Parts: sequence; C-alpha cells; structure tokens
Amino acid sequence: MENDDKIKKELERLKREQEIKRMSDEAEKIRPNQIELFKEIGQEDPSFDASMFGDAANPSTSHKLYYGMMRLMKDNLPSGPENEPLRRYVYDEKNLFITRGKHLNTEGFRGADGRMAYIVELQKAFDITADWLRKGGQAFDLYLAFHQMNKELGYHNPAEQAPQS
Repeated sequence: MENDDKIKKELERLKREQEIKRMSDEAEKIRPNQIELFKEIGQEDPSFDASMFGDAANPSTSHKLYYGMMRLMKDNLPSGPENEPLRRYVYDEKNLFITRGKHLNTEGFRGADGRMAYIVELQKAFDITADWLRKGGQAFDLYLAFHQMNKELGYHNPAEQAPQS
C-alpha cells in the first residue's frame, strides 16, 4: 500500500513536470530571444559577490538582489494570462529556495517573505536566474534549476528538510 502511494506521487510529479515543460515549450514559441540582454545594458557579467556579508541580513543588498532577480524573471519569462500557471510554478520554486524551505500552508501563506531572505540565498537565486538568461533557456530550465536545488536541500521532502533558522 505504501509503495502504491509512492508510485502514485511519483507519477503525479512526473505528470506535473511534463505539463510545466509543455507550457514552457508553448510559451517559448512566442518569446523573443533575450540572450544579448546583458550586452545591451552594458554588463557582460551582472554578478555581485555577496559572500563578504556571510549569513547577515542587509536590507539594501537584499532589496537589490531580490528586485534585480525579479526584473530578470519578469522581463524574460513568458508573459500574458495564458502563461500565469507556468510563471507561478517558477516563482514558487524560487520562493521555496530563498525562504529556506518554507512551504505555503493550507491557506496559501508561506510564513516567510522572500524579499527579506538571507543574502546568501538571494545571491544564489540571482546567479541561477542570470545564468539561465545568459544561456537563453526556457522557463522550464529555470524551474528545474530551482527545483533541483530545493530537492538537494531536502525542501521537497519534509523528512529530509534542512533545519530552519
């Protein structure tokens, strides 16, 4: 019985990923190529080394990283109401990562604000997003990058979840 539940959950996960991939492929057909974005804004490498801050909080730096990352996503993820579910999947994975595994509760609240996340997570999320953009990836690629990071950290399996700070 327990094995049947595991198989069912895995099939549901695969079906969800296939649907996200389908939405991403569909949206990609109409998205303009943004690979040259960094050159256009005069930045070959839009990176920022936040490691000097350690695990400290710094509202100014957090603000720059969070809104810089969100600008890259908003400008390059497929737009329009038909692509809202796709964007929601990507944003949910990003938010799970930057809030150190805080899931939405049954009422739809996360109990953590990504805009106030630790600089370390925001820096990594910004780097993932910038790397995705540099490579000219699809929305599904960005979703998978965050999903894989969350999986490695145990955020998708509460039994393996890293301790909360």
